[in-house]
Amino acid sequence: MENKSDPNKKSKSHNTVSNYAFGIKKWLELNGVKVNWEQITFPTRSATVEVDRAPTKEELKTIITKSLSSLDKAVVYCDSASGLRINNLLSLTVGDVDFNFPDVANV
Repeated sequence: MENKSDPNKKSKSHNTVSNYAFGIKKWLELNGVKVNWEQITFPTRSATVEVDRAPTKEELKTIITKSLSSLDKAVVYCDSASGLRINNLLSLTVGDVDFNFPDVANV
């Protein structure tokens, strides 16, 4: 939902707009206002992503080069190589990794 009239205003997320629409619908119902809801299209809870792709090797190199800390670099390396979700990756401990595995670490 983009506000074309004022370029300085930020647009609302799909989830926020959906919450507003839910509140308005409930308020109208509680106040006895009859609305034909079948004629109204409500926003989805999340934006539709049309293009979703993994970063290229060059983009990964740029991210790693611009990373400020060793932890950031380690997260980028591990996540791009393993595909782990960030919560799983950050909850790993040294005990979770088998360093005796011949080729790669076995988590």
